[in-house]
Amino acid sequence: MTSTVLITGCSSGIGAATVRHFAAQGWNVAATLRDPAAAHFEDSAGKVASFALDVTDPQSVDAAVAQAVERFGHIDVLINNAGYGLFGPFESATQEVIERQFQTNVFGVFDVTRAAAHARARQRRHHQRGVAHGPGGDAAVLAVCGVQVRGGGFFRITQPRIGAPGHPREGVCTRCGGD
Repeated sequence: MTSTVLITGCSSGIGAATVRHFAAQGWNVAATLRDPAAAHFEDSAGKVASFALDVTDPQSVDAAVAQAVERFGHIDVLINNAGYGLFGPFESATQEVIERQFQTNVFGVFDVTRAAAHARARQRRHHQRGVAHGPGGDAAVLAVCGVQVRGGGFFRITQPRIGAPGHPREGVCTRCGGD
């Protein structure tokens, strides 16, 4: 059976490159982005499908995961790539700006991971690899805690709690290279 990866944030950059990489390796790729019409990658013989997904909208998350499962039958790997960096002095950020970043970079990751975990449980596929990518840069990163939780910290926290006993989850943070 061909493996399937669901990737968030595929409109450009790392997300789009990741779609092309997995498709070239023969994987089924569920490429998600807010506007699928903006997708700039080829279908690769029916192995790539684009789905509308806004990580700040839980209904959008649930719908995209359901559509990916309907299209490919299962999800083996989840790559939470959607997100953005907000740079500048913390004290200059408004509460609204900070909340918007957390809604995208933290709660969006939680919602997508939860939806994928529920789909995998229904499929009786309990071993899931999850990869988080946080915005890079070390100079005056606003809301660093959110980026850290969004990355490896989230997967360390959830690893022992999500999934069936004896079926571990694995998480890798691409921001720091560790788990």
